[in-house]
Amino acid sequence: IGATLTLGSTLLPELAQRFAERYPGIELRVTVANGEAITSALCQNQLDLALLETRVLTSELHSEEIGSDRLCAVLSPQHPLAALKNPLTIEQLAQHPLLVREKGSTARAVLENAMAKNELSPHILWESASSDALVRAAARGLGVAILPEELAQTSIDDRLICLRTIEGASMKRGRVVAWHQDKYLTDSMQHFLALCRNKALEQKAAQPTANS
Repeated sequence: IGATLTLGSTLLPELAQRFAERYPGIELRVTVANGEAITSALCQNQLDLALLETRVLTSELHSEEIGSDRLCAVLSPQHPLAALKNPLTIEQLAQHPLLVREKGSTARAVLENAMAKNELSPHILWESASSDALVRAAARGLGVAILPEELAQTSIDDRLICLRTIEGASMKRGRVVAWHQDKYLTDSMQHFLALCRNKALEQKAAQPTANS
C-alpha cells in the first residue's frame, strides 16, 4: 500500500489497523512518499493500492474519491496575520514568507496553482518534506506554513502556533484511493477498498451541515 506523507500520517494507520483485524495473517507493506513518487510507483506496478490527495491524471490508473481535506495557514500567535479576521485570503499570504512542502507534493501543487490562478507569486522561504519542521519554523515566527488542516491539528499548541483557514475552494483537495487499471483486485484488496469507502462515509457524516 502506498500513501502520501499526509495520508500516511493521518488516515493510513487507522485503515491498516482495521485491515489487520480482518486479515491478521497478511503483512501489509507500506510506502509513504510524496504524491508524485506514489503515482509513479503505481504506474510501474510497484504498489497494489495507494492513497492520494488528488485525482490521478493518467489513463493507466483508476481512482475513486474517498473524502477531502483543506490546506490551512500555520503561524505564530505573534505573526501579523494572526490578528486578522479569519479566513485569510491568498493575496494576504502572498505578501509574507511561506514555509511549504517540497516540489512533487500535492500540498505544494495546490498552493502554486492557487497563486497562479490569482496571478500571484509566492514568497517561498522554506521548503521541506517534513511537516514538523515547517510547523516548528512557523512557531519561531519565520514565516507562514501551508499544510493540510488535519495534519496541522495534530501539532497545534495554542502557546506556540495558531491555525487560520484560507479562503477559496482552490485550497481544498480530494482524497482518492488509486490502483493500476490492469491490477487484479484480490479479496483482501477489495476489503481495503471497502475500509476506505467506509471511512469516507464517516468523514462525511462528521462534517457540519449547512444549517448547523
